[in-house]
Amino acid sequence: DILNLELLDKSLVGSKCSDGSQAGFYYQAPPTTNGQTNYVINMQGGGHCITQSSCQQRTHSALGSSKYWKQTMSGGGSYSNSPSENPYFYDAHHIFIPYCCGDWHIGQVTEPTNETWGLYFDGHYIVKNILDVLIEKYDISKAKNILINGQSAGAIGTFMNLDFIADYLNTTENGIRIKAAPNSGWFFAGNTSDQRSQPMMPPNDYEHYIVMNDATNGGWGHDSSVPDLWDAYLQPNCVEDLKSKGKDTWHCFSVHNLYPYIKTPVFIMNNQFDSDEITNEMAMPNVVNATTEQYVEYFGADMSSSLVNYLM
Repeated sequence: DILNLELLDKSLVGSKCSDGSQAGFYYQAPPTTNGQTNYVINMQGGGHCITQSSCQQRTHSALGSSKYWKQTMSGGGSYSNSPSENPYFYDAHHIFIPYCCGDWHIGQVTEPTNETWGLYFDGHYIVKNILDVLIEKYDISKAKNILINGQSAGAIGTFMNLDFIADYLNTTENGIRIKAAPNSGWFFAGNTSDQRSQPMMPPNDYEHYIVMNDATNGGWGHDSSVPDLWDAYLQPNCVEDLKSKGKDTWHCFSVHNLYPYIKTPVFIMNNQFDSDEITNEMAMPNVVNATTEQYVEYFGADMSSSLVNYLM
């Protein structure tokens, strides 16, 4: 149960990890001929980077440089060829996309600048370039079934790139059934209890909600700074609709706002009380006391409100 590394050609625009090393993917052929028209594409998770120090730190690991990637990796979960571990998707082409740009797989910075601290954010173009290889080398355009999935940042990337992948592969015209199963990618929530007049805004972080007594809205996701840094790919239908309504299009950067524009079927898996989001993204201290319990309750209620807004 082994997947082999394939790096993208150096001549391709949009094929770099953060440090300029070549991005790529791991591939495993289906174990039988019955799986030749089935494909599973998994996008790796691993947080993100939005500051110079955090982005540069990632270049010293596999999350920012392919220099640290091994030539092979073991299959697992939806990209395992074991019938006992992966009974529904074991017999398929398995594609694992390593995460090496810190940009949720949606960046479009193909030339480093001072504003990006000399780093690449190629995530979306990496997905596109991998699709080209899968078309030319592994006949994905002849697929019958495609499953796109990922966890955490890879799940966000699944939401963000899903319709692009479906359109790029002409799934409707080619009779391909494509679906997605992102795990822990509902980021950010919306419809928050304390921002009723601004339902597209994410939850306030711990500092703004607790320390500042919810007097001022804030925390990352409340402005366009991160999508601007990454030159993020934003779903065109979402962008066009918000623009027509005179609203800021960067709101499409939040899955809560993006979701109603997604055409491809999605099975959503998400923890109401995601500990990573609460402690790392919302900067809540990792201790148990009255104020952290109050924040966890606030965050969980907002996550529930956000999901129920579309799923009821």
